[in-house]
Amino acid sequence: MRTFMLAAAAIILMAGSAMAQAPTATTTTTTKVAGHPKVTTTHTGLAPKGARTEASLACSASADSKGVHGKDREKFMRACKKSK
Repeated sequence: MRTFMLAAAAIILMAGSAMAQAPTATTTTTTKVAGHPKVTTTHTGLAPKGARTEASLACSASADSKGVHGKDREKFMRACKKSK
């Protein structure tokens, strides 16, 4: 009985987090090239997971040149990205 209750609680917790995910924005583009059929592509408005922005890369390079590490680097990066 205890195993059943733990499994039920785990399923409820997982289902709640799955429902909380934000919807993605999509864009559909149709292109017609002479002599070829129409091509329809769909793009999501999100960057690939792990992709870094230009501001993030610039701030990281600046932190490297200043020799900032650890918690001070985290603070520096947050402030730097907010200013850009």
